[in-house]
Amino acid sequence: MSLTHFDDLIQAALGQPQPQTLLMVFCTSELPEDATAAQRTHFERGHGGALAPVVYIDKRANELSTFAALREEAAAQGHAWDMLFVAALSGEHGQHASAETCAKMLKTMVEQVKTGNISRFLAANHNGDFVELHVG
Repeated sequence: MSLTHFDDLIQAALGQPQPQTLLMVFCTSELPEDATAAQRTHFERGHGGALAPVVYIDKRANELSTFAALREEAAAQGHAWDMLFVAALSGEHGQHASAETCAKMLKTMVEQVKTGNISRFLAANHNGDFVELHVG
């Protein structure tokens, strides 16, 4: 199965033999204070900048229906975001991963996003489409 949209991920997670928890880090795009004029212009055109985590959550795959519903839930909570990073955490013996394990993995994920170490995560835009990001 090809994953091109967040809804594809939900379906894939629901089809796994062990229960899946999706770890999600919502980020905003920002421009560093020391940005050059060229970087500022590029950023104003919707390119470049740095992604800063603003909210992170875990949800069991069976708690998610569609990306549109997740986006509405985030908006209702007042969370503005530009990019979503997501990873799946598998449970064991028919049980979801513990709250402690999810919290630990989310903390690690947030730190990795902050340092630009995002290659292990899927990145979704505001439409739920998975995109490829280039760090550098």
